[in-house]
Amino acid sequence: MIDMDSLSNVYVILVQPTGEFNVGLAARASANFGVAGLRIVNAPLGVSSSSLRYSSGGRELLQNAALYRTLDEAIQDLDYAIATTARTGGKRNVLRETYRPSSILPYINSGKKVGLVFGREDRGLTNEELVKCDFAVTIEAYEGYPVLNLSHAVAVLLHYLFISVSQSASRRHPALAPLRAAFLDQFSQLMRNSGYPERKWDETWLTMRRVLVRADPDEWELALLTGALRAANRALSGETKEAVEDRQLEKG
Repeated sequence: MIDMDSLSNVYVILVQPTGEFNVGLAARASANFGVAGLRIVNAPLGVSSSSLRYSSGGRELLQNAALYRTLDEAIQDLDYAIATTARTGGKRNVLRETYRPSSILPYINSGKKVGLVFGREDRGLTNEELVKCDFAVTIEAYEGYPVLNLSHAVAVLLHYLFISVSQSASRRHPALAPLRAAFLDQFSQLMRNSGYPERKWDETWLTMRRVLVRADPDEWELALLTGALRAANRALSGETKEAVEDRQLEKG
């Protein structure tokens, strides 16, 4: 039997939705599959009476939806933010490289807070918004018309995850967002300290971020790798281990 709380660590995030009908039906679908909450970013109409009417059994979820001005604010307390997009790219288009919905399962099973980010009805998520997310997934559909309606995309993805999460044997514990941020900070410093071409920094950083999420290291593994990068940065900057220890003793 499927656990009715199997998506209780998942948040549905709608970015600038304009259709009251879509907002209401997205809330209804979210309630169908037991998500933790609904978040709405920069909605022109907020939570309207019309969207509440369309939400049916998701009315309470929509009434309690958290409203945010920016996507940054909506995802800042989450461990993972996963974008959804129908506009996909190849291996050389790092920003638009997408994965199948099954890629989300280890993060839901970990118990960490996961946000599913859905874009605007007419143009989806911007490139700037995609960069803010850890990776992107796409719902496979007929190539002649692969773009799903917003509320349909919410329902299809949540249904897949709801069914799959109870059947997944994976119980990994991915590293927390602050540990990933610390690793990526050291990686950025390494690019600067090593003389790596500045014109490649952004694309390389984004590639490393996506590789990091796909690799799914646990907290101990990532702490170990971060320590190695930190040591490399110290060596490149000419600061010895003894100097670091002396500085820490002075602070202590």
